[in-house]
Amino acid sequence: MNQKEISLADANYFEIFIGTRVLQEDVFNLNGDIPVYSANVFKPFGYLNSSNIEDFSYDYLLWGIDGDFKFNLIRKGTRFATTDHCGAIKIMDDRLVSEYLLYELRVQGHSLGFDRGLRSSLENMREKVSVNIPIDEHDEFDIGRQKEIAEKSEKLQRIKDEVSYKIDELSSMSVDIELPENSKTIQIDELFELPATNSKITKKFCKENKGEIPVYGCSKSEDVVLGYIDNNLDGVNYYQDSLAWNRNGSVGHVFYRKGMFSTNEDHRVLTLKEHYDRKIDLFYVKYVLENEIKKGGYGFSNKLGKSKMANIEIRVPVNEQGQIGIERQVELRNEYEKINELKHRVVQQLQNIQQVDVEIT
Repeated sequence: MNQKEISLADANYFEIFIGTRVLQEDVFNLNGDIPVYSANVFKPFGYLNSSNIEDFSYDYLLWGIDGDFKFNLIRKGTRFATTDHCGAIKIMDDRLVSEYLLYELRVQGHSLGFDRGLRSSLENMREKVSVNIPIDEHDEFDIGRQKEIAEKSEKLQRIKDEVSYKIDELSSMSVDIELPENSKTIQIDELFELPATNSKITKKFCKENKGEIPVYGCSKSEDVVLGYIDNNLDGVNYYQDSLAWNRNGSVGHVFYRKGMFSTNEDHRVLTLKEHYDRKIDLFYVKYVLENEIKKGGYGFSNKLGKSKMANIEIRVPVNEQGQIGIERQVELRNEYEKINELKHRVVQQLQNIQQVDVEIT
């Protein structure tokens, strides 16, 4: 297939620009009807009374500068605005099929590796990004071929979107294992102390007090830290070999933190009471507690604070004498881990499918 390469910087075909600075209070204090897009090019940042764009008689392609490198097509006649975290490409030649350009830019984005580390800035887009347009035997843009490829691309994207939905669905799925009849309900604050947290610890604080003790925030990843601090700092609370949960942000994750550590105010700690030492398996509690948190509907709009966590109830196996039995907890924990490992493998395979690049010809 013969093609012609066109740079996004070519003013014969494109006008490429970024928006203007828009603050949260700007959209909060207005009742406009013009959607303004920022790093997320699919969901409006808010609504304004006016736009930084004057001409809506062309199709536009939007891309997020500071987030994931994704594109959204805005049809001609649709009013919108952009912030300085959102780039826009005005398609100025009717012989260029917008849906085909959307496909081409997705392909270019994967090959160039734009992401949160390598910003798709206006300068980088102009200097590094070009698109390949099919041409016919007369060296004219082949509109029919563009439409054909665009249609195939759309079908492929629908499949990838479905895979993405399945990944999210599977990742958030609770793993419930039937507990034995011999079990009892116990409230979290019966088993654990919920100690004070550190409101003053930030990334800056970690840099100014460097050491070897990890400080955790509200990440959904087990290994992500705010930084590492020194021991015995005044006013800092330290913990050891304990469970911790996210009060804010990625609510729903419970982690076992081995060794000495500290946290910020959005990552709270559960310290097992001495009375239950060697009677409670912390990993078993982690799994059943995560399930209870999901059932409770906690999330960004329903934060899981100290008092709410204290009141959550979990089921714990007991022996024939009605005493808590750690052996059965360990058995159940192993069953949870096997199922979670299987779930992780399936998610990994779906992610591999989602990331496959298919060249459409």
